Amino acid sequence: MINGRVFGYARAKSKKRNLNKQIKLLRQYVSEEKIITEIASGKDLNRPAYQAMKSPLGLREGDILIIPSLDRISKNQNIILSEIKWFVKNKVRLKVLDLPSTLIEVVEGDEWIVELINSVLVEVFGSMSK
Repeated sequence: MINGRVFGYARAKSKKRNLNKQIKLLRQYVSEEKIITEIASGKDLNRPAYQAMKSPLGLREGDILIIPSLDRISKNQNIILSEIKWFVKNKVRLKVLDLPSTLIEVVEGDEWIVELINSVLVEVFGSMSK
């Protein structure tokens, strides 16, 4: 059940790398004007558009962020883990297109399913970073 707004996020490391493929994928789930894009490295989170999404004027409880793959957040597993925890803590649903289990829709009362998926992601990335 969708209670909030739905956004997409696409990132490419350099202008040589094309965002069109990511945008095309995201347009299947979200309108183009709600897709946030940026050209920046995934080595850290010092990216203006990404930080704006996480600011008080950006994503809020009940919103959904759709990304093509987890490496659009970062290439660093510890950073990915930290960000998944941020999404869970702030009750922003993260849907990852190359992780189909994150795409399921749940009816009101079955939100525990999303919480289970989130906890599995945290566990997987937590164990990978050790």
